[in-house]
Amino acid sequence: MIRNGQTISGSRVLIMGLTFKENCPDLRNTKVVDLIKELGEFGCQVDVTDSWANNEDRGRI
Repeated sequence: MIRNGQTISGSRVLIMGLTFKENCPDLRNTKVVDLIKELGEFGCQVDVTDSWANNEDRGRI
């Protein structure tokens, strides 16, 4: 996006998938959390959805 001259700050980003393994609610080794934090540092509004993730784990992110 930056290379194409698009504004990053204020952008809305939807991440569809949070779990580490396919068809498994395991979040322990996911690197998506790092991506969410990085996008937040650039001023992006990040939304995440993953039907496999446990509800109690989703609240920690």
